[in-house]
Amino acid sequence: DLALEAVADDVDGTVASVTFFANAALIGTGEDTTVPYGVTWTGVPAGDYEVYAVAVDNDGILTTSESRFIQVANRPPVIESWTTPAADHWYSGTVHLSATASDPDGDDVTVQFEYSVDSTDGSDGSWAQCYYPLTRPPYECPRESFTLEATDSSVWLRVAATDASGDSSAMLTRQVKIDNTVPGLTFSPHPGETDVALTVHPTITFDNP
Repeated sequence: DLALEAVADDVDGTVASVTFFANAALIGTGEDTTVPYGVTWTGVPAGDYEVYAVAVDNDGILTTSESRFIQVANRPPVIESWTTPAADHWYSGTVHLSATASDPDGDDVTVQFEYSVDSTDGSDGSWAQCYYPLTRPPYECPRESFTLEATDSSVWLRVAATDASGDSSAMLTRQVKIDNTVPGLTFSPHPGETDVALTVHPTITFDNP
């Protein structure tokens, strides 16, 4: 939001009102009839503007101020929350990715999830898309599998949002643990975790019962 203010007086009468304009378009809801004369310009889109004020005295005579030229920069989008998957948790099979994002200028937002199986700290390595770019909420998608050679390994994930002007949010990263044990046998908690009761859920398939 931008706060605009003007000082106006009349040597042979009184000032009846002051109205503010940007690129010849009215700012706010209309005339300001009380001192100090001002208006709060809300939801200003990025761009270049010529801003000026028009004062009217008690005789109906109009006077236009000098113009001020301003540039409003685009504000980048924001990843408000990264819901799933949780950092440093064990996952197998389909991993559900979910985040919320918005743009302070009201632009459309695109969210992209990516993964890396060779990053050491989330800032290096090669990265690939988990899913196609998500162009509208809800920003969520499944990732069915990760290509890993080890039985158990870790995968780095990252997510960022981009607005219609091409500006991007901060990149968020987190690491998750991937369980590549034999399908049909799920361990909770994962083998290797201690001091937690172990529950085994087998899946049994019969041939020619």
